[in-house]
Amino acid sequence: MSKRDILIVTCALLLSNAMSGLDNTTINTALPAIISDLHGIELMGWIVAVFLLGTAVSTPLWSKLGEHIGNKRSYQLAATLFVIGSFLQGMAPNIVFLILARTLMGIGNGGTVSLPYIIYAKMYQNPRKRMQVLGFVSASYSMATIIGPLVGGYIVDTFSWHWVFYLNVPIGLISIILVQIYYKVNHETRQTRAVDY
Repeated sequence: MSKRDILIVTCALLLSNAMSGLDNTTINTALPAIISDLHGIELMGWIVAVFLLGTAVSTPLWSKLGEHIGNKRSYQLAATLFVIGSFLQGMAPNIVFLILARTLMGIGNGGTVSLPYIIYAKMYQNPRKRMQVLGFVSASYSMATIIGPLVGGYIVDTFSWHWVFYLNVPIGLISIILVQIYYKVNHETRQTRAVDY
């Protein structure tokens, strides 16, 4: 890969990292509007819990999937689940549908936050450069969580809570497309051993 390709892929992966950070905090400002609209105050805790649970459970599974089908395809699949889950949440007609879509999004989030670290390790062989990139990863996530409540509040006030979720769709699609075009892998090591459940 050329330096330009590596930079573009790095930015694409940083987008997914920022997308995850934004979603974690914009949802908090949108919750009152969501609950008011969908009438599900008794299930409010599940909106946050299923996302975190899906992320926690799926994170090790995504890295294992990456060993079998390649990290590029695994990342794209995870980002696709994230985008589909986000889109479905924006269209949610009731609270149960929203929670199910958020679970799907959480499963995708497990891959979008973990697989980029593996990809960075392969792209940046120089440990010093790799640490600089990981610093940018932390900064992008932190910055997204800081501006998330402001962005979420603005979106809910100006448009509606649905757009808090629709915002992730173009960001995720851009990330998926850029990784497809610019992340070139000559030979990804794939393991054929059975999964140790």
